[in-house]
Amino acid sequence: MVERVRIAAEVSAIDYAARFGYAGRTLGNYLAEFGGHDGYVEDPYGTRQWVSLRAFDGADPDLFLKIMFIVPEIPGDDFPALYSDAVILKEYVLPEGTVVPR
Repeated sequence: MVERVRIAAEVSAIDYAARFGYAGRTLGNYLAEFGGHDGYVEDPYGTRQWVSLRAFDGADPDLFLKIMFIVPEIPGDDFPALYSDAVILKEYVLPEGTVVPR
């Protein structure tokens, strides 16, 4: 079965990663790493994906950027609805045979 992934992101004044024991990254961190608005992010499935953060142009670079990799709960179903201010950055298909833990 084809496994689809949606990358979504949102900015927040709260460091969401702190509850998991590590420091989150700010929008400014990503812009500096990318050298602009566009660059690669590593997904949890072992691939790198090219994304654009232009949707956050003008946002405070000191805000934390939460990047989410979303898969349908059941392969082949629609993606779950986003109930936040998240922006969809990209949708893509994983290489055949990639295991997605659910």
